[in-house]
Amino acid sequence: MNKKNIGLLVIAFLLFPISLMAQKEEGEKHRIKFTPTRLVEILYPGLELGYENRYGSFSSQFSAAYLVDIFGVLMDTHSLNGYHFKFEEKYFSQKLPTKKWFKSYVSVEINYNYVKQNTYVYFLPVEYKHFSWEEQMEYAYSGNYDLQRKAIVANLKFGLQIKVKKIIFEPTGGIGIGFQNVVYYNKLNPEDIFFKTSHHPNVYEMTQKEGHSILPNFTLSFRIGYMF
Repeated sequence: MNKKNIGLLVIAFLLFPISLMAQKEEGEKHRIKFTPTRLVEILYPGLELGYENRYGSFSSQFSAAYLVDIFGVLMDTHSLNGYHFKFEEKYFSQKLPTKKWFKSYVSVEINYNYVKQNTYVYFLPVEYKHFSWEEQMEYAYSGNYDLQRKAIVANLKFGLQIKVKKIIFEPTGGIGIGFQNVVYYNKLNPEDIFFKTSHHPNVYEMTQKEGHSILPNFTLSFRIGYMF
């Protein structure tokens, strides 16, 4: 038996229990969802829709969003556009708080973000990079520059699904880690470096920093869905 056939058997073996659980699931196992909180998300605002499929104690959810700052929640940013994709695997346990009208779950979530925007930032001419921060403040320049950000984020989450007939309300939150890469395209000098105007932690500047970064992530969201 070749490696390809062995791989297919392994995949079939892993999917077989899930298939059995899906057959046992009763009631409305499909959910179409809208995420109102995405509209005012402080980093990636936009319009988000999702689909969830329940099977036994598990469910899989895929969401996609068109990123656009409808309500102007981003600081010093113009012309935002991009997209967001997210996959979430949930586990509903009887050991978690559960009632007839709501269920609790824990989940693992992976999401990908791609965005282009024009934003107001500071840069420092490269020849001053070894100066003290106070001296650098005199030479840093600011303006609106085109930014591209790509980010992959992994989260561990806890959530509730509250059922009212066929409507479902879903508050959720969690923590995770993000890996991002930021590129600026129209600096005065391509060698100039991103400049932080504060010594204190600043979410805005952390996420606008040029280059590769690893950042902590905190997520809170609220979804509304329809079961069928």
